[in-house]
Amino acid sequence: MRPESGFLRRHWPLLAAAALWLVIFSLTLAQIVSVSGGRLIYASDDVYIHMAISKNIARHGVWGVTPFAFTSCASSILWPVLIALTYALFGVNEWSPLLLNLGISLVLLAAVYRGLRARGRGNGTCAAVLAGLILFVPFTAITFDGMEHMLQILIFVLFAERLRTALGREDSAQPDIWLLALAGALTLIRYEGLFLAGAAAVLLAWRRRWASAVLVVAAAALPVVIMAGVSLAQGWYPIPNSVLIKSAPFTDIIPEAPAQILSRPLRYITGRDYIFALVLLVLLSWLRTADEAARGKLFPRLVPGMFFLMIVFAHGALINMEWFYRHAAYLIALGVWTLEAAAPPGGWNLRIPAGAAARIATGLLAGMLAYPFAGRASGAILHTPPAARNIYEMQYQMAVFLNRYYPDGPVAANDIGAVSFFNEFPLLDLYGLASMDVARAKLGGTYDSPMIERLVRESGATVVVVYDYWFDRYGGLPQSWVKVGEWHFTDCYVCGGDVVSFYAPDPARADALRAQLAEFAGSLPARVKFVPVTEADKAEEPHDG
Repeated sequence: MRPESGFLRRHWPLLAAAALWLVIFSLTLAQIVSVSGGRLIYASDDVYIHMAISKNIARHGVWGVTPFAFTSCASSILWPVLIALTYALFGVNEWSPLLLNLGISLVLLAAVYRGLRARGRGNGTCAAVLAGLILFVPFTAITFDGMEHMLQILIFVLFAERLRTALGREDSAQPDIWLLALAGALTLIRYEGLFLAGAAAVLLAWRRRWASAVLVVAAAALPVVIMAGVSLAQGWYPIPNSVLIKSAPFTDIIPEAPAQILSRPLRYITGRDYIFALVLLVLLSWLRTADEAARGKLFPRLVPGMFFLMIVFAHGALINMEWFYRHAAYLIALGVWTLEAAAPPGGWNLRIPAGAAARIATGLLAGMLAYPFAGRASGAILHTPPAARNIYEMQYQMAVFLNRYYPDGPVAANDIGAVSFFNEFPLLDLYGLASMDVARAKLGGTYDSPMIERLVRESGATVVVVYDYWFDRYGGLPQSWVKVGEWHFTDCYVCGGDVVSFYAPDPARADALRAQLAEFAGSLPARVKFVPVTEADKAEEPHDG
């Protein structure tokens, strides 16, 4: 037998999974390019914020969406640095996040496969787990979203594996150096890493590994503390604005009663069928564990489930959101890992009960548990190209328009990713991710129409590009502004709204902006409709300001 033949026979689950993923990746990329004017466009505008920061790090040594000032608005500490390294080596480009994610995804498959083999799993189990990760995480949306979530999953799974190993050692009194290193990496990639560090500390303390418990939390806290110090020194909040403004306790929603706050985790679990299914499967696995004769191995078998459930509850209490598959992606990956890692050496011995009624009930239960994952897998594959088309038709066109007519700015906008990456002008972010004055006003409850008018006037912005309805809760936009046109969109999957409005904050500039929009309309994608707005049109509409 040739050596390569033996390798293929032994490792076909990994090779088949990689082949499956590369086929899906290639087909999705071809679709995206075909609907996005022949260029790579990501399925989210948020990645362009990271790309803008990376561009300015590489070119100007500035951690900011513009080259003019520091801005703490990245959801990850490490991801902009990795992209900036590729920019320093190969120049600023649009492909780095995608290629990084593709490479990381293949490493993730190999790492999970290695853990499966280490636990003695057979070919069928290995193939099923790897395919489940690809389809249910889902790799498609996470990769073409362009953000740090694929690396987050890799680091989180490696940490979970190392924690399981550390907890399983009866004679281990010394802290595990690799566990501590991975604990530091948890929060370098995403702040949710604190959830994993906290859950790990609880389990380590349960095993009376007090030093390890403290050191894991300290290692995870260290990157957060360092970044907080840098941000405070620059006059920003200790936590990035993107985390503060979008996290459950800080979002501008109706204040909740104490009982409602405490019920957030349960509402999160029951409100997302795929999370509910995973939690139910973990609990069912515990019932199977209770039947096992080997009581001495009960704790190692319960550890993955306890670890997972603590993380889910923390996520539901503090994050409680989902946007194009990405925020819960690490929970799906950890859930798949949990169910496999908790299985006995021979795998789950699933006995189908006798009797027609019992078999029907079992089939229905299996179908109900599988349905959320099938919907998530198919939805990601079907929706990723249209999502990228949304970004191409909306945010990318906004960036091109502003680059053509306002290359030196200043500009005010409330969706700043592509606008900041494809330009280098002073920018006022009316959502507050990259503008501290806006963030302070929003979190302080003073953000209203007069405040918006003042901030735009002080910024010197000569054009404002916004989604009107985002400002309804603040009393609307200033009446002194002149709306001169709108872009209308269809089939929005990831749009901030289906209408983008253009305002001249200085009425004297309204005619020039109107002429620019009319001229640019000829280069808009066919599905985008330009609707000019005259003073007569504006007079007929009720104004919220």
